Amino acid sequence: MICSKGEAMRGIGAVLAVLIAAGAAGAQEVIDTPSGPAVIEKAGDLDHVLRIAGTSFPIEGMMLVAFGEKVGNLVLVGQYTGGSGCPAFFAWLDTTPGKVRLTETFGTCSEAYEITTDAETVTVTMPGAPGQGRSAFVWDGKGRVVEQRLGMEATGLGPEAGVEPWVGRSPYELVTAPEWAGVFTALMGGEALARVQAGIALGNALERQGEWLAGQGCQPHMCDAVAAAVAVHAGDGRVVVALWEQGAGAQVWGDASAGFPPAVAEVMARR
Repeated sequence: MICSKGEAMRGIGAVLAVLIAAGAAGAQEVIDTPSGPAVIEKAGDLDHVLRIAGTSFPIEGMMLVAFGEKVGNLVLVGQYTGGSGCPAFFAWLDTTPGKVRLTETFGTCSEAYEITTDAETVTVTMPGAPGQGRSAFVWDGKGRVVEQRLGMEATGLGPEAGVEPWVGRSPYELVTAPEWAGVFTALMGGEALARVQAGIALGNALERQGEWLAGQGCQPHMCDAVAAAVAVHAGDGRVVVALWEQGAGAQVWGDASAGFPPAVAEVMARR
């Protein structure tokens, strides 16, 4: 779904659907465009060729290349590596008659994205690496895609707001919220915080666990190797953070003299 100012986010499930569809179609995918058929052909194990209006665009080193959303004469072309470290890249195919072109590849490695449009531009916004905030890739119709670093998205919920507004939100959102950056950096330092942010990026919802607001998660594609948890005391605002890394064991930051809430205890007990 394309929204002018919407929040349609494409995730892993949609990518899997593309993979399944492409597999069913075989080594060739064809769509109709204002410049005639656009075709993606397999050219080798990891090589493809996109052909349109007598022009060929080689795309190398990708397990799968597939057509995605259309915005006017633009077609998003997904390029999937087949790996877990950096799964996806993208490019825009401009199918305007007489101006056919494929932009340079762009992306943050994320498979999830949001497309927004206005009268002059088309923007693809996606999350960056844990702790690095979002990036927007703007096509202005002149042939280039320009990256704009958006940083962390403000939540409007600093420590003074208490824990209740955070119930049901993600622990990753809490540990990356700009309003909480000072609290977490003072507690554990920037380097450890970045590791925790990576280690909790795929997480459950924050919930009340007794006197605590707590949640846990793991590192995408590495859930068996890195996990983290965060908890904030509803009464006095104390913060406890735990990080477990395979081979290094568990670390904890904060005052846990009164015991761990369950989310933190589960991470601490991992083997």
